[in-house]
Amino acid sequence: MSTRSRIDPDISRRFDVLKILFMVGVVMAHAERVFHAYLPDMPLSLRIVTTFLDYNLFHVVVPVFFAMSGYLFYVSFTPTPAAYLRMLGKKMRSIGLPYLFFNLLSVAIILTFDKIPYIGDFRTVHERGIWTLVTGIGGLPIIAPLWFLRDLLVMFLVSPIFWFLARRIPVTSLILLCLTWNLLPGGYVGWLTFRSVVFFHLGLVLASTWPSLRMGRGLTIFSLSVYPVLLAFGTFALITKFDPLVTYYAHNAGLIIGVPCLWWLSATAPLRDNQLLLALSPYSFFLYLIHEPTLSYLIYLTRFVLLPTGFFTGMLLYVGLTALTMALALFVGILLARHAPRVYGFLAGARAPVRPGSGTAGTAGRAG
Repeated sequence: MSTRSRIDPDISRRFDVLKILFMVGVVMAHAERVFHAYLPDMPLSLRIVTTFLDYNLFHVVVPVFFAMSGYLFYVSFTPTPAAYLRMLGKKMRSIGLPYLFFNLLSVAIILTFDKIPYIGDFRTVHERGIWTLVTGIGGLPIIAPLWFLRDLLVMFLVSPIFWFLARRIPVTSLILLCLTWNLLPGGYVGWLTFRSVVFFHLGLVLASTWPSLRMGRGLTIFSLSVYPVLLAFGTFALITKFDPLVTYYAHNAGLIIGVPCLWWLSATAPLRDNQLLLALSPYSFFLYLIHEPTLSYLIYLTRFVLLPTGFFTGMLLYVGLTALTMALALFVGILLARHAPRVYGFLAGARAPVRPGSGTAGTAGRAG
């Protein structure tokens, strides 16, 4: 039985819509590098916009991806040794191989052409080593945003523990993990981001205790009232260099409160029933894999076209680079899927493009 057949069709559609919408946030957050490259002394107006979006609003995207992955894992996992080994093999094919391939390809490009703009150069390889840059063990992988896949693989590796806790002590285990996350210095355990653990487990807990994911009026009003305040405070705190400890806890609270807000948003008809978003959703994982090098080369090429000099040129590049990166990545993905499906399948972890609204639910879980 497929994962999609085990969950409510409405939840499945909303996962599909969120995947492609979140990729807009991911690409836009990374497009901010154009300012570090060409406009390090940004005007205050531009700093407010980028701080609000990149360091507050878009930061909830990855936690929700982890929660979606945990939810889908719980509804599809059979707690037997054989099923566990099959699951690990499947995740290595669908997540591990693309992760290793694109990191290895990037290292090979650097060794051949000396650098990839704003990603790394020969000195990066010499100082950090090929092993760390390809696997992400001991530090960030060479394509830094792919750390999510590394952490997701770790989550699947220890997933029986999460499954057991979600079955036996769901709320207690989630509270204890949240407390640990907030008490850890910086929220890390070695090179592993502990919020990965918290939100992946949140997905399992929701699947075990609240599988319908239907929000009540009280939770909706509370989250929609508090979340904008936390976003505004987070922006203010970073701009004014407010107390870092208070800022850290407020930021974590914003990540938690942001989850129900985005889930409520995905229920609105203009998003849930948007045929364009549903049609593009199957390509979201491919977009995620190639957006970073694509964006980096585009940022490099902007020096020959337009440099940011203030708020308006900055916003033009900020939005334009996001749109162009997504358009190019989606164009390549659709082209490969139609004319070289085997190549696309290899690059995208054996994910096959599907009709709008009818893709496998496992895509959300495997892609994040």
